[in-house]
Amino acid sequence: MMERRSDPMRSPTEPHVARLHERDAIIVVDVQNDFCPGGALAVAEGDLVVPVVNRLLPFFRHRAFTRDWHPPDHVSFADTPEFRDKSWPPHCVQHTPGAAFHPDLVVPPDALVVSKGDDPEREAYSGFQAGGVNLAEWLRVRGVRRVFVTGLATDYCVRATALDARAAGFEVTLVEDATRGVAPESTAAALRDLDQAGVARTTSVALLEPGRAATVGATPRRPDVGMRWARREDLALLTDFYELTMMSGYWRTGRHELPASFEYFFRDLPPDNGFAIAAGLEQLLDFVEQFRFTECDLHYLASLAVFPAAFLDYLRGFRLSCDIWAAPEGTVVFPHEPVLRVEGPLAEAQLLETAVLNALNYPTLIATKTARICLAANGDTVMEFGLRRAQGPDGGVSGARAAYIGGADATSNVLAGKLFGIPVRGTHAHSWVMSFDDELTAFRAYAALYPESCLLLVDTYDTLTSGLPNALTAFEELRAAGRDPRAAIRLDSGDLARLSKVAYRMFTEAGFADPLIVASNELDEDLIADLKRQGARINSWGVGTHLITSSHYPALGGVYKLMAAKSTGGAAESADVWEPRIKTSSNPVKMTDPGRKRVIRYRDAEGHPLGDVMYQADEEPPPGPVVTYEGRVELGFPLVLEGVASGEDLLQQVVRGGRRVGASPPLSDVRTRSLAEVRSLPEELRRLRNPEVYHVGLSPALARLKTHLIHHATERLPAGTPRPPE
Repeated sequence: MMERRSDPMRSPTEPHVARLHERDAIIVVDVQNDFCPGGALAVAEGDLVVPVVNRLLPFFRHRAFTRDWHPPDHVSFADTPEFRDKSWPPHCVQHTPGAAFHPDLVVPPDALVVSKGDDPEREAYSGFQAGGVNLAEWLRVRGVRRVFVTGLATDYCVRATALDARAAGFEVTLVEDATRGVAPESTAAALRDLDQAGVARTTSVALLEPGRAATVGATPRRPDVGMRWARREDLALLTDFYELTMMSGYWRTGRHELPASFEYFFRDLPPDNGFAIAAGLEQLLDFVEQFRFTECDLHYLASLAVFPAAFLDYLRGFRLSCDIWAAPEGTVVFPHEPVLRVEGPLAEAQLLETAVLNALNYPTLIATKTARICLAANGDTVMEFGLRRAQGPDGGVSGARAAYIGGADATSNVLAGKLFGIPVRGTHAHSWVMSFDDELTAFRAYAALYPESCLLLVDTYDTLTSGLPNALTAFEELRAAGRDPRAAIRLDSGDLARLSKVAYRMFTEAGFADPLIVASNELDEDLIADLKRQGARINSWGVGTHLITSSHYPALGGVYKLMAAKSTGGAAESADVWEPRIKTSSNPVKMTDPGRKRVIRYRDAEGHPLGDVMYQADEEPPPGPVVTYEGRVELGFPLVLEGVASGEDLLQQVVRGGRRVGASPPLSDVRTRSLAEVRSLPEELRRLRNPEVYHVGLSPALARLKTHLIHHATERLPAGTPRPPE
């Protein structure tokens, strides 16, 4: 067995790693004795990758090592017809010296070791094909988006690993001086394959010493634009102009380092909604971590002739260092309670306003809309079909992700599938049928191409006299050919309830149990619920326009408000004290709830939410079983939550000093959380019409603070300024 070695400490004299990210991962492929000089299947100069890999390892937080781990009777060793042209001499046999990692290779104790090729009947060239460990899931759980591949050999297992990583949705870079190939011709062919698959190429020097990249022959590749957009790279100017003018003003008046606390919340739910689903946090965290002004950005800002040169120099080195607390994605949230809190220097926290609102408002709206649609579908499959009607490319991509969080089972959006791992689904259009001489020929052709997933659109001509009979014929022919298809059709027009009943009867009488009947055509939760009431036999719903645009309520009114700031003068002991801030209004509902806050969600013994109470950050919430609180507007009138069995903090710290506190959960886990959160709600909050209003209130101490600040708000206004109403 291999020897485990301790992880080397990074020296303070090591070069700055300008291009690496803490959520990048390195995969070291098969640096084993049998693949190095003197081994059974030696790669020329294979041992020269070892010092290069060792130099790279300390700069990666996530490290995976793959190894061939063959049984003595592995099929690739045999001269069988299947392997005659590619059989290998016995190599990397389990528990032999040849299978051990090269003795100079550093394998950190916390690294993942993936054994492949351990099934005697199956070859495996990539760690993504290993049976014992799901390497792709291991990477996703750790929030990895970008993978750097090293090891042996370029033209075999390295190639397969890089291609499988791309297929799994990761951004992949080959570190060329940390790999070696078996033969020049096959290595060149492998590199062409990787280029075509979108795998980037670099060198260790280009990574660790960017200034020398041009001198070592690093091969720049075209960036994956979709991945860069999804990671919110180079988007510092995706902001409102006034954020930059205020930032400049804070800097010029010496207030830019003043500690400030802002909160994001929304004031109203969409009509007839009892709850919302928090979404969009992951993209915001990407934005925060990737944030920087490029030279192109600064050149443009200079061209506006608004900002002084010294301020632009300040922006050149500007990085975010704030702290962020947030409700996890997939959490049920309600009006007026903070969903996210940002604390840091005033210039930073202010600059994030537009980014926060842009990142959270739309995804939260779409996740909420989808949750309602799924409630109406009552357990049926829901597919998001909205890309062609979405508000632009990012509306389509962000909307698909949010819909999946809200409960959709799949999307038609292939890019969203690639970027986020969402299952993709789809059938054919009317044009497929119309391109053939007749409908039956079109159905037969489609069934022949996709016999295991055949779903036929039956309303190109007449659904009852043509589409359904022809679809039945196509499925009967598949069955006669020895297939065991599930009959599957899509209805896109007409009386969906009546047509679905006819289709169900036709297919079940022909011996096709449980046919899949998909409906589309301008669906929303109300129409789905109505079709359910009519007894429609539809069991899968493709929802497009009304989901992706939330057509009946197209914008969530989220806001981002200053809640507290630290003193800028006075006694030294007061300089580190948070001073609460309040925005007053003639409309009491629009008055903010002051100060830095925590939100406690109280639940009953069965886990159902009873109410959310906001406390001052330094308050200790009472445990129950009775919790007293006050309404946000009706201050001074105590209310109670009864039957309290537990309480939990809604906001969790996700960023400290501008960096993530930990890896984000996989999107599938976020969706699971969302479904569980909705299930935990009382039926009165889930109904589609006139839902009950959930309790959100203030602790008595916070209510007293708010009352005090309202009464003294005029003291903050200059003389002669109109006073707010008492």
